[in-house]
Amino acid sequence: MKRFALIAVCAVLIAGILCGCNMPSINLTTTTTPSEDLMYFFECLAKEDYAAAEEYVYNYSSLGFVQGGGDELDQRLSKLLTQSRSVRVVSEGEVYGKDSTVTIELTTLDFKKLETALSEKVVEEIKARQFVGQTFETEEEILAVVYEILDSMSVSMSDYYSTKQFDVDMKLSDNHWKIVCSEELYSAIIGYAI
Repeated sequence: MKRFALIAVCAVLIAGILCGCNMPSINLTTTTTPSEDLMYFFECLAKEDYAAAEEYVYNYSSLGFVQGGGDELDQRLSKLLTQSRSVRVVSEGEVYGKDSTVTIELTTLDFKKLETALSEKVVEEIKARQFVGQTFETEEEILAVVYEILDSMSVSMSDYYSTKQFDVDMKLSDNHWKIVCSEELYSAIIGYAI
């Protein structure tokens, strides 16, 4: 009878392991924690290594970032976004099989805030210059004013940052913890541009 009970207990334990029951567990297939892989994702973004960052995203094949692409304005705004991002792990949730949730606080440039202020300042500056007789006949002349205003705003760029907490779902896939990127988190990553 003892032998039968021992076999039954072993069978239940093996079935539980094979079925992937949602019990807190130690992950034996990776040497990193969900928060470490999440922070590595943000380190890749900071280095503008978008291909490496995208390897840590579970549900998007591409985040839409282009290495060194776009015109001068796109490159300046991309640099401001990259410089603005800071991430802090608030709490690392438990690991349940191949799932986990990490709570982070993400600070990033908010393009909607920046766009409103930049537009107002550019319009004011162009009107002031037109008042004294300067004309703006080409796109390059207007962009020169935009760059000048943007450079002057860089001193107080943190006025246009947003900070928010996110519960980031993570999935273990291909021996890495990968971000299940919500629309809200994606919007924050790209500076609330959508």
